[in-house]
Amino acid sequence: HISAGYDPFFGLEMRFPILYDRFNDIRTIELGMRANTEKESLFWTCKGLRSAFEKGKRIVSIRYSSEKLKMSWRASIILTKDPVSRHLHAVYVCRDVTEEAMQEKQHQMELEHALREARRANAAKSEFLTRVSHDIRTPLNGILGVMALNEKHADDPAFVAENNKRARVAANHLLSLINDVLDLSKMESGDVEMVYEPVNISEIVMECFMMSSIQAREKGIRMFSDGGVNLIHP
Repeated sequence: HISAGYDPFFGLEMRFPILYDRFNDIRTIELGMRANTEKESLFWTCKGLRSAFEKGKRIVSIRYSSEKLKMSWRASIILTKDPVSRHLHAVYVCRDVTEEAMQEKQHQMELEHALREARRANAAKSEFLTRVSHDIRTPLNGILGVMALNEKHADDPAFVAENNKRARVAANHLLSLINDVLDLSKMESGDVEMVYEPVNISEIVMECFMMSSIQAREKGIRMFSDGGVNLIHP
């Protein structure tokens, strides 16, 4: 049965009866029809149908499409054997599934996009945590270094007071980093609001210098900084 107005041969001239293999060769060459998978392509040959029947299959399914026609189909082939002639008979039932195939392809593309985004997000998180863990160690080591120096120079109030200032800078920087980590959850939910406020680069430079100089001193490294005094607009 063929729906009104539908030409299953798309204007191709064929003489019937025609070999099943030849029929599919013409559809492949002229219309670009191809089975979706290598396994399904076996059912486009008489040999493949006989093999399926001998393995006990009585119904096989095949999906095929044509880039030339921008269409897709799904077919079910019912296999029976004539008890008298022993000939293998096949009933070919096909329907147009172009719209379903397009939706499936769109869904697959969306899944692949979501997977790429998830992988990108995981990579970003891993890089973020790697960087943060490194940045956290710097002020933390600075604080520990200050504590160790203060213990060695407990009888020098001026030295201890100066070190305490450095420890306070390192502690504030550590607190800032921890707050940034906590803000990560806000970033994921879209609740982060950008804040525009003036900063003093000279102060930032000196904070970094003070935290680093503590570790540098322990390793016998001398550090120098002018604190950005030559900046016109710090």
